Amino acid sequence: MIRVPVEFVVDDSLTGKAVRDIHGPNLKKMRMAWLSSGNQVGLEIFEYIEPKAQGVSLITLNIGNQGLSTFV
Repeated sequence: MIRVPVEFVVDDSLTGKAVRDIHGPNLKKMRMAWLSSGNQVGLEIFEYIEPKAQGVSLITLNIGNQGLSTFV
């Protein structure tokens, strides 16, 4: 883990507005952690606290020879 999980609250601060713009207007609170491996692969893990995530779906994007999968 690169650093301990950070909690974000959507409010009128610059960070709060950025979180709302990226994750949508219904999000009120979330947590995020960053992981990294020795071969420069990095992951961001999100936990939606308010409102809780409902169900899970997988979105896969293929960009050149790199793959990106997102669980929503």
